[in-house]
Amino acid sequence: MPEILNQKRSLSLAILAASNSIHTTRWVSSLARRGHRVHLISAHSSDSLEEHSLKFKAPQGYLLNVWQLKRLLKKLSPDLLHIHYASGYGTLGTLSGFHPRILSVWGSDVFSFSEKNFLFRKLVRHNLETADWISSTSQVMATKVKALVSRRKSVSVIPFGVDFSLFHPRKRSRPRSVLTIGTTKGLDRRYGTDLLIRGFAQLKRERGHELRLEIIGDGPDRRGIETLIKEEQISDSVTLIGTVPHAKLPDYLKDWDIYVAVSREESFGVAVIEASAMGLAVVASRIGGLPEAVEDGKTGWLISSEDREALVHALKTLVCNAELRQQLGQAGAAWVREKYDWEENLSMMEDLYYRCSSRK
Repeated sequence: MPEILNQKRSLSLAILAASNSIHTTRWVSSLARRGHRVHLISAHSSDSLEEHSLKFKAPQGYLLNVWQLKRLLKKLSPDLLHIHYASGYGTLGTLSGFHPRILSVWGSDVFSFSEKNFLFRKLVRHNLETADWISSTSQVMATKVKALVSRRKSVSVIPFGVDFSLFHPRKRSRPRSVLTIGTTKGLDRRYGTDLLIRGFAQLKRERGHELRLEIIGDGPDRRGIETLIKEEQISDSVTLIGTVPHAKLPDYLKDWDIYVAVSREESFGVAVIEASAMGLAVVASRIGGLPEAVEDGKTGWLISSEDREALVHALKTLVCNAELRQQLGQAGAAWVREKYDWEENLSMMEDLYYRCSSRK
């Protein structure tokens, strides 16, 4: 490895990203904790992070903030610019003309946005091809990136791992007579919340067991999900908790028995590996990056997307077998610790920063 990678000097980093995202918060705060000078530049607003706020808000700001961004980067003179998201912020960062430039793909930018039409695809491809380096949190996204670009590009797979100081097996506070199934995927069709509701309702009808379903998160489908819960007559067994601060999630997960992620679209599955780190058995869709977050048959089960019968069968088996739940949960906690340690992932990103900044 080049000598510069071992110097571990403090870097001046410009991060162009949505400041209201928990993923941005974790990167920025963790990098700052390691002694780097982090300049967060954003067209979004956040109460929790110090940032350089761009004048025009997203989405118009992805084009209108170009000159302000250029002036700001000239003033800050960072060692590199790290852009998060290949479409909106990717376009703004590309137009700045700053180098060296790392572009991180997040999921919907390469899976959805680039597939909307020819122009969007061309835009994302241009942003990817003009970046000095590309990072991805999953192998499946890295493969998608390589399919999008017309020439060979360097793509580093750096998972968005687990903070084990927060997510680890904890003593539950509820009686084990209540078996709780949960998800933190939010109320959005992409995350299969409707499928989970229907599957849970069928399970309740078939088992008549003391079961509860808790859903953490909000989203555009909230009204429809509330209606579906009433139609399925399970209002007394389902709790829509709403948005919860990331640091408070373990307070809920410690009392769950099974975690479900039956997404229709998923770039990786950070919430899944956090659930595994807590010792929960997992049921997830075999789609996108989720197979990288679940070791099928060992830490949980993967099922076909949209297969409600498979979901009900998996849940029924786990509900009836506490020993199996414990076995999968323990294996999941050990597997995640071995593969998705946030501190190790952070070091991987640091090494990429040193590599790229040496080219300036």
